[in-house]
Amino acid sequence: MNNQYNIHVSEGQYDYDLSYHEYFINAIYPTVDIIAEENSSINVIGFPIYPIGKIHLSFSKFSIDFNDLFFQIDDDNSSLKFSNCNAFRNDSNTALNAYSLVVVNRGILILDNLNINRNNLKGNKPLIQSSSPKLIQFTSLNINNLSLISGNNIPLLLSATELTEESKIIISDVHVKQNTAGNQAGAENSEIVQNTLAPISETCAIQLEGLNPQQILITNSTINNRSPPNNYKQYEFKINLPSGSKSQDLINQFKDVDLGPNFTPLAVRVLPNNQFINLIMPLSDEYANIRVNDNGLESCTSYVANFRDDVQSVGCAVIIIREQDQQGLFRGVLRSVSITGSFTENDLRTDGVTVSFTGQNTLTQSNMISFIPNLPISYNPIDNALFRIRDGGFVTLTNLFIQRSNITGSENAPIVMIISEYGQYNSGLEKNAAGQIVIDNCILEGGNSPNSNVWYNLGLDETCNVGYGAAIVADGQTIVKISGSTFRTFEGPAVRALNGASISIDKNTILDNNGQRNRNTLSSMQTNVVCEGGIGTTTIDIALDNVTSFASTGNGWIFSSSDNTCDIRATFNGQSAQPRSLPQIDSANVIINISNQQTEVTINGKFLEPCMRRLILEIHETNKVDFEVIQEFGIESSSVTTNWINSENLKIQIPSSLLEDLNISSKWEISIYEYGKREQASWISTHPTEINESGFEDETEEETKEKQNKTILIISVVVPIVAIIAA
Repeated sequence: MNNQYNIHVSEGQYDYDLSYHEYFINAIYPTVDIIAEENSSINVIGFPIYPIGKIHLSFSKFSIDFNDLFFQIDDDNSSLKFSNCNAFRNDSNTALNAYSLVVVNRGILILDNLNINRNNLKGNKPLIQSSSPKLIQFTSLNINNLSLISGNNIPLLLSATELTEESKIIISDVHVKQNTAGNQAGAENSEIVQNTLAPISETCAIQLEGLNPQQILITNSTINNRSPPNNYKQYEFKINLPSGSKSQDLINQFKDVDLGPNFTPLAVRVLPNNQFINLIMPLSDEYANIRVNDNGLESCTSYVANFRDDVQSVGCAVIIIREQDQQGLFRGVLRSVSITGSFTENDLRTDGVTVSFTGQNTLTQSNMISFIPNLPISYNPIDNALFRIRDGGFVTLTNLFIQRSNITGSENAPIVMIISEYGQYNSGLEKNAAGQIVIDNCILEGGNSPNSNVWYNLGLDETCNVGYGAAIVADGQTIVKISGSTFRTFEGPAVRALNGASISIDKNTILDNNGQRNRNTLSSMQTNVVCEGGIGTTTIDIALDNVTSFASTGNGWIFSSSDNTCDIRATFNGQSAQPRSLPQIDSANVIINISNQQTEVTINGKFLEPCMRRLILEIHETNKVDFEVIQEFGIESSSVTTNWINSENLKIQIPSSLLEDLNISSKWEISIYEYGKREQASWISTHPTEINESGFEDETEEETKEKQNKTILIISVVVPIVAIIAA
């Protein structure tokens, strides 16, 4: 206890003369702690010719003006510690590294919670100069805006050379950003940031020489002093290891360390080699999440750095994630992109990566991506999608508003294209993991409107291309899950599925006015979901609770192929529901033209569109179903002529010879129904009408006799009258 001294000082300014150290040249290592109780400052004076001597000296809670001086440690067992201090020179008018703060020739230096912010004043010395130290320890440092004079290639922060087997460098909780150059160091809970390396090749912030990897420990620190694209190939660390060392052992000595977004922060040379090599350091888990802001400062069109904060575009974030994935970084770690603001994007090429995109604003429409495809669209839509997903890819979209351009041609570029392919593994052909897209609490919007030209005046073949203009295309053994989202005003369906895709749309999802054939003969037709079948069984599991067309007309507009490769499971309020309405007939008229031997059947009703189904016209005499005339018609029918006036009215012309076995004097029953669904058909009764070449109706035999009787009756009545008038 007699060898320990605690000196407490009150508020004020004090001079500290380096000549005081002369008293400790032959001391027996007393411990001297100088502690400021209030707001106190120290002005270092004297001459830098006096090492601290044989002493354990510490300064706590001071603002220290080093002027043009420095501390020096020359004894193996001596130590110097600065704790909770602010350091500057000449009242902040001189660069702090105009001279080194401390020269450690031997002994121990500890910097604990030291704050340095020097406004980029340029110096020409390492902040700490050391040779053969026993221990250098940095804990909770915050060093900002430290700079080296241009052309100076010395380390910026720490130069440690002639290290022995007893030497240790410990750095923990250190955060070093945007500083310039440096050498060897140990740090804890520190920040070294925004300092400026000299603009010459291969400078560094910290340089270490002679230590084995086990003598270096860097933990819980941020050291970031380089700016992309790092054209000068600068480093945060340059480390010279003794002969026989393994450079890979250094990786485990960096624990929870952020070395900034630039590539190759660490260069290592193992003696007697002459060349430094780049040591690939794993990125911390914080880099798995990239934050994108429309006011961000970091931009890229290629992989130039591992940005994670303040990224300017979603496209830049995906470029980074895709390249990191190819390098095997973050294996097993979920990647995410946090989005704030509005962006314009196209062709993000997410491919086989696993990543989630999440809007940070609670108001979904504030997290907006405007999808403007590159026009003209290529033949293969997978080259134009906003999110392109292949086997093994897994993309999640949450709380986003994605709007596709309404420029003509954009409708052919899906927002999501998810496609299955086959990959070669080992000696056999095996299927990769299915690509997946999960969409939750999002709004996806197309560019369709009452004035849109997409469907304007198109023929029946083009109009019935029901998969055209889809928001999502799922092709192959892929998975699409949609919940709590809105798909509205797309030129085509919300989802087009084929070749074994699996689609799930929950009851909280709104499908509103998708695929509306505006300015077209079939103007009332919509397409919410389309199952095209193909290879394997494609499944659609959809709740119609918030499908607006189902609420207004009872039609969900869910299309499916008739080749038994689609499995559609539609529900409403938890009960099974009809995915697409069957044709309904309100009235019918049959006119038989004797002259041209053609019969015209006019139908008025609802949901008479022929798209993606086989329609049957059936005619038989009322109460005589043992003989009927059945005629299939539709887009590809050649035996009959069909004219769709609109979705509610159509005219069908068939040869009259098909009806010759029906009694035209009887009422006929007529129906239009889907092939295989006759039991669900609705029927209308009507009297057929015959007309001749002039267009007048021909009389039946009964009508002729009735007319003759009426004529005779009229004559018999008139003649007496006429006779009476003549008298």
